Amino acid sequence: MKLYSLSKPLLLMIALACIGMLAVGLYLQLRLEMLPCPLCILQRYAFAADALLALISVALPTHSTRIGAALTSLAALAGVGIAARHLWVK
Repeated sequence: MKLYSLSKPLLLMIALACIGMLAVGLYLQLRLEMLPCPLCILQRYAFAADALLALISVALPTHSTRIGAALTSLAALAGVGIAARHLWVK
């Protein structure tokens, strides 16, 4: 089985997971009135970028999926950096 046959479903699952986490954050903010801190907002930006890049990567032709996956990974690493800073501050 080629790597390309596994990457598109994996990217789609990543996008859906990010969208789900954004939905939970919005639910907590709007329904339960838990306001996010500035670092939480930056993490939401990273999740949104990750989801957007993953969805764009799924829509790309098969031979361009590797580039999209690399960009998605960079967005995820930015989110990891923000989360590490968030844990260090707290």
